[in-house]
Amino acid sequence: MKRNILLCLLSVALLSAGWLGITGLTLLVALVPLLIISENLSDSRRDWWRMCGYAALTFMLWYAATIWWVWIAAPIGPIAAGAVGTFYNLCAFMAYHYTSKRAPRALAYTLLATIWIATEWAY
Repeated sequence: MKRNILLCLLSVALLSAGWLGITGLTLLVALVPLLIISENLSDSRRDWWRMCGYAALTFMLWYAATIWWVWIAAPIGPIAAGAVGTFYNLCAFMAYHYTSKRAPRALAYTLLATIWIATEWAY
């Protein structure tokens, strides 16, 4: 549990560094900690919900770290943007998690990249 929380926080730090202008190179490996958590969980319904919680925590914290400044314009802004963005990213990652437990890993990675890009476009 503590290890998974630390992996979530590491993923948040790596994602945030790319969007805060520190370095974009961290974005290349930013989802690896979440992928490690997914790898260590089974395909049971209980572990699906656990993964959903870890991913939601990661994406909510990432949005909080990178879009907090929108609060200056409108207090509802970062809340709405964070909720929508978290939902989209969560859909992409949970599709990966589900697929990785039932299909070849290459298909799961392709699905993750495809859905992630599609949700970024929709966002």
